[in-house]
Amino acid sequence: MPKTVKLKVGLPENLEEITAEIPENEPRPWDGANNLKLIGSRVSRIDGKYKTTGKAKYSYDINLPGMLYGKILRSPFPAAIVKNIDVTKAKSLPGIKAIAFVQDEFPIVLRFAGQEILAVAAESINLAEQAIRLIKIEYETQQFVTDIDEAKNENSPKVYAISEGENANSNVRGPSIYPKDAKPDEIDDLINNSFEKVEATYRTQVQTHNPMETHGLLAHWQEEDQLTIWASTQATFRYRDNIADHFQIPKTNVHVITQYMGGGFGSKLKAWPHGFLACKLSREAHAPVKLMLDRKEEQLAAGNRPSWRYRLPHPPGVAVPVGE
Repeated sequence: MPKTVKLKVGLPENLEEITAEIPENEPRPWDGANNLKLIGSRVSRIDGKYKTTGKAKYSYDINLPGMLYGKILRSPFPAAIVKNIDVTKAKSLPGIKAIAFVQDEFPIVLRFAGQEILAVAAESINLAEQAIRLIKIEYETQQFVTDIDEAKNENSPKVYAISEGENANSNVRGPSIYPKDAKPDEIDDLINNSFEKVEATYRTQVQTHNPMETHGLLAHWQEEDQLTIWASTQATFRYRDNIADHFQIPKTNVHVITQYMGGGFGSKLKAWPHGFLACKLSREAHAPVKLMLDRKEEQLAAGNRPSWRYRLPHPPGVAVPVGE
């Protein structure tokens, strides 16, 4: 049964008493008559002094003895198939400790410029970049489109082949025009019998998250199945779960630490391929590996809010996929 409470609402100098009903098991809401200690007053940020003095430790700031540096070799093409990879010269370079592949079998299908192919761990970041330049890859480039309207054409190159489990419109994604539990016939009737109809198309551009601290991590296998990660992530538990599932080890064996994070905006909610690669490198090299994305990589391969096209209202009975 609901209970009745009296509340003071309005501006502090002109409070008005009202009567409201709330569930019996809920406490009385705060109102204008409450003397609150924190709300409405100046409160110092607990982490403020650490961030302003430079004492806050971000993932990039964590260094361990014997630490190696990781660098990723990425696709230069928006659509291609990797036929062969030759890492002989890179492996022979002094100071190169490990090379890890995203996929161990050929062919490797590449679907965007910047897609991860492999990563190198070296004694310095410059040495890792030098090794990347020595790797020879045989590409078979493919046709591609970058425009939503062009991608919807029946004869446009498909990003995902139908045989890979995608539908025929594999270049676009979006819901049916009808929301969950809706009755399509009723919706169509309402549109058809409307006194007036307004139809318009709306578009938004791609938006990148671009946090001040780029994506990255320091991965360290203490034992064969014990892994500690200092990651720039918004979701330490999901990051842990992603890594544990990928390497098929108990979640309790993966410890993810994020003391401070320099921005995420929703883009740091999972491990991402660079996270798996850093962990692979660390396990192969038997040493901690730090892999932080540079600013260009952050734009290429750390997620974004895709461009969209909305058409409202849709013609009755026709599903129009939207999105990129």
